Amino acid sequence: MKYLRFLALSAAAVTLTAGLGACSKQPDVAFSYDGVVYSVADMDQALNDYYAVTGKTLDTQTVLTSLITSQVVIETAKKDYQLEVSDADAASVLKQVQQQSEGTGALENLGRGILDLAKATALSTEMTSRADTQTLNQQFDQTMADAQKSINPRYGVKATSTNIEAISAFGDVVLPGATTTNTGTTK
Repeated sequence: MKYLRFLALSAAAVTLTAGLGACSKQPDVAFSYDGVVYSVADMDQALNDYYAVTGKTLDTQTVLTSLITSQVVIETAKKDYQLEVSDADAASVLKQVQQQSEGTGALENLGRGILDLAKATALSTEMTSRADTQTLNQQFDQTMADAQKSINPRYGVKATSTNIEAISAFGDVVLPGATTTNTGTTK
């Protein structure tokens, strides 16, 4: 059950610091993080694999944020704790998650997105047993700050100095009933 809860939490995690820019020069790239490049196809497979494992759907913004978070956890675990998780061990975690959830999909040929989520789940569990939350958050923040990263703006996610957050993909759209001031902002 702890793996299912953490996988769900990591899927919703949006509280890490980041400085992600646009991948507009490479439109088929969803994001890159310290040399790890996720394509749009990788994102699609991660969405499908998550459903196969859990029986639940996620929106692309949540999956993208979760995959970025996974990279931060994986890199921090390797750098600060000398920990790594193999693909086989990640697949084992996913099998446990599937047994605890409503997923009924095949677990063969899973993409690296869902495997990275499982790796981050296992690593986070181990790191939590070795360090307090404040220390881990500081390490995650430092890892994120040191990383070279970029994100495709099509996913409606941006990074601020304190977190990764959803943004409107259409910044000039005014919602019905909203009033626009002469500065172009909506209230």
